[in-house]
Amino acid sequence: MKFRSIFWFSILVGNSLFSQSRDLKERVFLHPNSQTFIVGETLKFSAYTLSNKTDKLIDLSKIMYIELVGKNGAVFQQKIALKKGQGSGYFFINSLIPTGKYQLLAYTRWMRNFEDLFQLSITIINPFEADFEMPAPSALSMKFYCENDSMLVAGLTNKIGFRILNRSEGSDYKGKVLSNTGEVAASFMAANKGTGSFSFIPEQGKSYRVALEDNTGKFSFHELMPIRDSGYRIEYEYDELYLRVTPRIANKSTSYLQLQIHFADEFWSKISVAPNKAFTIPIASLPPSTFQLSLVDNGRIFSSIPVRLPRSEEVKPFSIPGLKKSYNQRETLRFEVKIPRGNYSLSIHQKNDIGSNSKIESIDSRFWSILKDPLADNALNPIQEEDEQLTLMINDFKPPADSRDSVSFLPENRGELLSGTIKNNEGSEIADLEMALAFAGEKSQTKTAFTDEKGRFLFQFHPSETDQDIYLKPLNGGENFQLEIEDKFLSEYPAFDYQMPQINADMLAQIRDRSINSQITNAFFKRDTLANKNLTSPDEQFLQYDHEYNLDDYKRFPDLREYFVEYILNVGIRKDEIIVLPKYYLPDFKREQLILLDGIPVSSKKILEIDPYLVKKIKVIANRFYLGPSLFDGVVLLETYEGDLANYKPEAVLMIPYLGLKYTTPQITSNLTNNQLEPDRRVDLYWDPQINWESDEELSIEAKTSDVKGNFEMRIEGFSQQGRPISITKSFEVK
Repeated sequence: MKFRSIFWFSILVGNSLFSQSRDLKERVFLHPNSQTFIVGETLKFSAYTLSNKTDKLIDLSKIMYIELVGKNGAVFQQKIALKKGQGSGYFFINSLIPTGKYQLLAYTRWMRNFEDLFQLSITIINPFEADFEMPAPSALSMKFYCENDSMLVAGLTNKIGFRILNRSEGSDYKGKVLSNTGEVAASFMAANKGTGSFSFIPEQGKSYRVALEDNTGKFSFHELMPIRDSGYRIEYEYDELYLRVTPRIANKSTSYLQLQIHFADEFWSKISVAPNKAFTIPIASLPPSTFQLSLVDNGRIFSSIPVRLPRSEEVKPFSIPGLKKSYNQRETLRFEVKIPRGNYSLSIHQKNDIGSNSKIESIDSRFWSILKDPLADNALNPIQEEDEQLTLMINDFKPPADSRDSVSFLPENRGELLSGTIKNNEGSEIADLEMALAFAGEKSQTKTAFTDEKGRFLFQFHPSETDQDIYLKPLNGGENFQLEIEDKFLSEYPAFDYQMPQINADMLAQIRDRSINSQITNAFFKRDTLANKNLTSPDEQFLQYDHEYNLDDYKRFPDLREYFVEYILNVGIRKDEIIVLPKYYLPDFKREQLILLDGIPVSSKKILEIDPYLVKKIKVIANRFYLGPSLFDGVVLLETYEGDLANYKPEAVLMIPYLGLKYTTPQITSNLTNNQLEPDRRVDLYWDPQINWESDEELSIEAKTSDVKGNFEMRIEGFSQQGRPISITKSFEVK
């Protein structure tokens, strides 16, 4: 019998996933060792996959995809192994990478169903470029935001958030909102980051603009968004016990008004509300983290805002015994930190002022995941403690997700997946075609699958650690076919401002020092690394062979046919084809037989022409054998000495490049030279990407400072076993 394609499994799984409210949606959080790099340094990161409901590590996906993308495309693409929701990786920044801003992207195959990914801004400086220079400052501008709407509503109090772009460092700004008839509608001051908010009630038929004044008395004028005569707004405030919400409506009549609460992209609860009347919701009945309030009129969402209420468990009561405010060069750091049981990463790195990147902490990871475009120039990150509502307003967030009835990408939970479509030369899909996927070499593996009615196939296989070619071959079709293979990485990237921030003279001095430090470190030091962690087992699909022959143990023949005639049991030659004879009598033993060379399916006729002196072993299964959905009456495997097919060209085979899965997790501890005459210019003093903490005692850390002076930062990121995000940051100085 034949087993039908795994696509039926895809349909069944897809229906069951979304017919139940289950904990099956994951998100990603990355903790990099830095967000600004000089060529010669190494970008290292710890990766977490989390339940979108509980914030606990989730073991749904076993592979994560990482991309560093610049204005000309991806600089590097990497697949990393995940074990119980955690993994790590690294990338050496070489001198061929140009200066610029980049976005670091991370996602799983399963997340692509929901168009979810993690984004982080990375700045790279290449001082060896011939045309390296400081970018020219851009003109001053302002951006305005009003909840999740681009228009003001006349007759309602509109709270406007703003951000001053391309502002001069150290300048203070104040402004006034002026109508086209000359009235002053509001006044405001900008915060030290060039952000702030103001509120006013716009009048219908008027237009407004902002007059912005810097501390030198220079004015600039900026138009506000247009006004409409009717609309919706959601106002809220809170204390320790209650959330107070007021649905505001202007010039609208409604018969059915509802406030809906969504959490983790799922419906939480709904409340019938009256227009322009406040009501309270007990804090204890609300979701435990960032959620969304939506105002629904007759089934249609007209206003939606995110709400982030501070929780008592988010307070950081952590003290770090033993971590001093200052250290000398080459001094030992010893400190302890009490953290709950969980999974963490820890870095100690020199701080710098290069670039304009704001770090994202684990405590903000849920908020980060609901942003529509977290790296846009309008984004404020992370959440500003002085005005959370302003931050929520300025950041453009995703609306509550629609329920899905099916999925396109299955999770890579038990192995890696490869999908595609096969067509004939006329472009028509080929249904019910038996196909094989194979890896050659020492860890060869062979998988089979059948295409569905639309010519689609799906293979599941053990990931390989090395970059190599995959062989795809139809087993019961001709040689004329076309294959369309699913791209493992993204074909399109989110919008991103790749323009470099302005670099001043102080930053140039830091760049010079960092570049010198990097070159000296690479010349003198060998970095400590953890052993290669192979998280997958070799392919054990052919566990038991009936016969196995090492050809060097026998007299050698110049013709491969003679080996099957003289030595190999249960195998013969008939009409110049290899024929497997059953070890035990089977009256219907007439099915196709599988002939493999280094794991690659080959023609039994043509393989007899291979040079037998290049063949090391011959193995035989002389019984009926099931391989995935396929059934074979016998298997013959020929292994060459080098595992390289011995220059044999398989027939009707498509070779596609395969990017190996990375397991290595580099760890930097104290690698300080004992020779006081050798320089130690490390800016990374400590890096451990995977701390699996199972104790109620304090975590003890020991590291050593280098010859580099300046301000350093100790940072712990991760998640407790109960799903509590933990973020601890402490600074110290090296003198």
